[in-house]
Amino acid sequence: KGGLPDDKEIAKLFVETIREGSNNAIRHGEANNIYLELSSGRDYRLIMRNDGKKPPEKVIWGGGLNTINKRVKNLDGIFKVITRPDFVMEIEIQK
Repeated sequence: KGGLPDDKEIAKLFVETIREGSNNAIRHGEANNIYLELSSGRDYRLIMRNDGKKPPEKVIWGGGLNTINKRVKNLDGIFKVITRPDFVMEIEIQK
């Protein structure tokens, strides 16, 4: 739902996050569906959730999640990983 931001750097970050998140959802979560919500209102936001099996409450951040987190922080944004009730990754970057 929604579309990529006009800002090319943030759009690229969102695409790479969607790629990494989809790969993890299928490989680790055995997800059948991945839900995306993108918005560009007061800030840029990506919310990604899947219907896969629940991960441990403490997710081990590998190279992919750490790379996303670093890139988001470089843009003064916030990156959240939520494990309950569904697995959700959320990025918020102020305009």
